[in-house]
Amino acid sequence: WNNGLQGDSAIFKEEKVLYTTTIGLPVIRYKEKDWTFGGFFYYQFGNDIKDRKVSAYDVSAEVNYTKPFTQGKKLSTTLGMECLSGTSQTDTANKEIHSYNPFYGTNHRFNGYMDYFYVGGRHLNSVGLMDAYLTMKYDFSPQFFAGANLHYFQSTASIRDPKVAGLVEASSYLGTEIDITAGYIFSDVLSFQAGYSQMLASESLKILRGGSLSTSQNWAYFAILFRPNMKNKFVGLKW
Repeated sequence: WNNGLQGDSAIFKEEKVLYTTTIGLPVIRYKEKDWTFGGFFYYQFGNDIKDRKVSAYDVSAEVNYTKPFTQGKKLSTTLGMECLSGTSQTDTANKEIHSYNPFYGTNHRFNGYMDYFYVGGRHLNSVGLMDAYLTMKYDFSPQFFAGANLHYFQSTASIRDPKVAGLVEASSYLGTEIDITAGYIFSDVLSFQAGYSQMLASESLKILRGGSLSTSQNWAYFAILFRPNMKNKFVGLKW
């Protein structure tokens, strides 16, 4: 995928288009009885809008175990990890951009339901992200289900500590997010869903984003979903 964007007008006097190319392997899955193994890999290269060289990657791997029971009951557990490369804030000698950009991505599908990263332009051209996650979903019946996700976030490149003189690294740990959801599928058209999410942010996330660690970081929702010909169950407003 070759993505062209207009160059930064503060740098280029005449209109110029700069290209970033993404190549890779989409999701690959292998299933063996109740186990499913999957992953993907993408590499990005070219130039950003300031004509800086880009060399970045996005890699993911996960394993899922799904155990069916009687009367439509089923337990699904997934353990996985995604790493998006980032640009160091302390290695100033390296002029390349190593921050992977998920252009136009379905961001709410990844990295927690609170959308702290890569949604609305946040965390782009930053220190990257490692998301280690554990998800569990239990079907109590063909209609009623509940799920819980746990995300452990850290940067993949160094964060500069502004409280210390010089290029001193801060902790790479960014925070932990907990997402809880439950839903009831009334029919192929109508369903109901509710959820609660809590972010336990770190000092390093405050360095990157500002704000106050003493303020509770959470949200809750209730949704009535009307989707004609809906055939699949989903958790967290996603398929």
